[in-house]
Amino acid sequence: MFCVSITISCMVRYQESSVRDINSTTLEIIDLISNRLTCSFPEFSTQSGLTTLRVSNSSLEGSLPSEWRQFSRLSKIDLSVKKFSGLIPLALFSLNLVDLNLYSNHFNEPIPLPEYTVGELFSQPILAPLESLNLSDNLLEGHLSSDIKFFGGLRSLNIVENSLSGHIPGSLASIDGLESLDLSNNKFEGHLPDKLPSNLIALNLTYNNLSGTVPKSLRAFLPSSFHPGYEKLVIPGAPISVLYVYN
Repeated sequence: MFCVSITISCMVRYQESSVRDINSTTLEIIDLISNRLTCSFPEFSTQSGLTTLRVSNSSLEGSLPSEWRQFSRLSKIDLSVKKFSGLIPLALFSLNLVDLNLYSNHFNEPIPLPEYTVGELFSQPILAPLESLNLSDNLLEGHLSSDIKFFGGLRSLNIVENSLSGHIPGSLASIDGLESLDLSNNKFEGHLPDKLPSNLIALNLTYNNLSGTVPKSLRAFLPSSFHPGYEKLVIPGAPISVLYVYN
């Protein structure tokens, strides 16, 4: 296995050249964490053997390439704490990814979940087998599509601090293995779904615009999973003093 970990702290022109000159079909890991790279997203078009791409905590900026099909072996992407902007490439959700971390960027528009017919979903493995998806601290808006249920292997879903709106989809209950769900600091509204995954351990829905009564199936979670953030959501059985503090 070949692994590269590059530390570059020179001029931008040199930085761009150094990264883009890495050409190998056998390279498996590229790790550029905490560098001083200030160029746009590097060209990795010849790295068809990549399994891991970590380019977090640097000053790379601009949009991500739309084409990712050549990275059929890529299972982990960490592009967190960057200045990437624009749309999240739809192609990322059709790779063999297990872990996608786009935390703290400037991505906007709705989450681009692929739309397929039931027949297409059963005919070929077209969705990433994601176990961890972190899209927190971006500028995402629109609704969270009910098609999120097709990522049935998810164990952790984190979309905190965006501007997502609409109802929280009840289809989340279909993701049986989901253990951690954080949708806090968004603009979700309306009633909570009657059910969420039975294996859920960590839940944070605070700072949204939810209303109604917390369903019986979710009352095992502490009030801090729902409050603070809004006064219209009722938690039956919660002490008045607790609700007062959170509201």
